[in-house]
Amino acid sequence: MRCRNGGQCLKYFDTDLRKCDCSGTGYNGNTCSEKETVAYFQTASFISKSSESLKSTRVNFIQFRFRTNDPSGIILYSGGSTEYILIELYNGNIVLKLALGTDSISLSVGDGHLHDGTWHSVKIRSYGQDVFMNVDNDSLKSAAASFVYYPTENCNTEKEKIFVGGHEFPQFISKTT
Repeated sequence: MRCRNGGQCLKYFDTDLRKCDCSGTGYNGNTCSEKETVAYFQTASFISKSSESLKSTRVNFIQFRFRTNDPSGIILYSGGSTEYILIELYNGNIVLKLALGTDSISLSVGDGHLHDGTWHSVKIRSYGQDVFMNVDNDSLKSAAASFVYYPTENCNTEKEKIFVGGHEFPQFISKTT
């Protein structure tokens, strides 16, 4: 297999399995040959989709790219008042707020200039109770935190909306402002 469009070939240590890492190329797919979908938002516009709550597993990974000239705005939100995930740009920095019932964390990464109109890549990984965030594959733009989560017996099975690019009531969502 050959990775295209600047994708990097990754080999797993314990097998002969190889995979293309298409991060930051503008392409995806097995060989980085499929053009990524890009959404464009105007002020006060967003996409929402009704779906089940974001399911948390032992290992979670969120990756996206963005560019903007606005220093603050909601990138992704899903959840309620006690359990939610919020990713936003605040004063030119990427901020992740994650609340899971009994505990919450907040990570902020950037130099205050991520609203410079150029593409930026964000990677967020969670391993159990540890959460890591990185911007532009720059070790100076990284943050990590751990949280304590005590699951409750009442599992919320109601459908929730996932918001991308904003929210219908942003004044109630941004936990940073």
